[in-house]
Amino acid sequence: MANFIFAPLSNLLGDAIVSSTVVSARQNWVNRSFSGVNNKMQRLRAYRTLSNFNDRELADIGLTRGMIREAVYGERN
Repeated sequence: MANFIFAPLSNLLGDAIVSSTVVSARQNWVNRSFSGVNNKMQRLRAYRTLSNFNDRELADIGLTRGMIREAVYGERN
């Protein structure tokens, strides 16, 4: 009799754990997606900011105009 009473409860707890895992996985995916978008926006902002510097300002921080992309994105032209 006791097994009959507790069996549905254990099924409910199991479903809650599975549901929690699915929600957690979805939340992780959303966080990674927004993190990627945020990273792209920060790099774009940095690229635009450096592009607006004049040559002397760039030289002051050790860059030339041709080095901006590499400095921001880590890519070589």
